[in-house]
Amino acid sequence: MQNGQASKTKINVTDSVTTKIKAKENIRFDFSAGRINTFKETIEIKATLYNDNSDTVYFLSSTCDGEQYSLRYDTAKFMLTPFLNCNASYPKIIKIGPNGQHDFQAHFRYNSMETKIKLGFDFYSVDKSFNLTNKNLGDINIFNRPKDKQTIVWAEEKIIK
Repeated sequence: MQNGQASKTKINVTDSVTTKIKAKENIRFDFSAGRINTFKETIEIKATLYNDNSDTVYFLSSTCDGEQYSLRYDTAKFMLTPFLNCNASYPKIIKIGPNGQHDFQAHFRYNSMETKIKLGFDFYSVDKSFNLTNKNLGDINIFNRPKDKQTIVWAEEKIIK
């Protein structure tokens, strides 16, 4: 901020500050959590990001089911358990149209005593002109950003069904 006014700088690879703070206010995250009977102590998350903006929003993720790595949760109770293994993963931009949604899944191992889970999603907003040409995940810190750089959209705690 300069003199009480938000600066309008565009994001680049070395600047992890989101370009649209307002976008967070108009992005919703929700999910359902259900037990998987075929895999002991595993839950399946069906998650959705909702864009309640009148404009398209863009965010960073990666190939190979990257959205799951932006989830925030209690790591003492749950362990992210990807069902897809990849030899390589690359950064990608995902766009959600106006009043649209983006669905994805994730899986967690958990202690069978757990009955509820709370999840958040680190929404790494970028401008539509953000260029990923010749970039790899080592060039962009998508999933392990410092806490003060994260824009987490939290959902209500859910019962594991």
